[in-house]
Amino acid sequence: MRMKTEGLKEVSAAVAAMAGGADGALREMMEYAGREMAEAIRSGVTGHGLVDTGKLRDSVKASAPEIFSDSASVEVYPQGRSTRHRHSERNAVVGFVQEYGRRYGSRVRPGVGFFAEAVQNNEDRITDGMVRIWRDAEDGN
Repeated sequence: MRMKTEGLKEVSAAVAAMAGGADGALREMMEYAGREMAEAIRSGVTGHGLVDTGKLRDSVKASAPEIFSDSASVEVYPQGRSTRHRHSERNAVVGFVQEYGRRYGSRVRPGVGFFAEAVQNNEDRITDGMVRIWRDAEDGN
């Protein structure tokens, strides 16, 4: 028995277009999440009174999204270096010390937890925004 199918090129093109739209929506979702989380963390730095020069706050940025076949990610952290008191220090180290605290002998400075607090307070809002972007892409908006 011989079967003949017509129109597969059109179906294939439609599936490819949908897949391309999904990649675009995924990238947009990840960019949105990174942008919103970076802003929430910058607000946390300010809200906890951690602004002296503003370098830590201003250094919190999102990386470009990385999209793989089975996952996607975006990193949000203090980037770059800061000079203070004639030496240079990575902003990520400054942020780590502010987040978790430090101990020098008997002197203890407790951590503030601005980063974890920003994530906890904003994850639902950001997730809802990501879902909205996905649904808009599904609807063709």
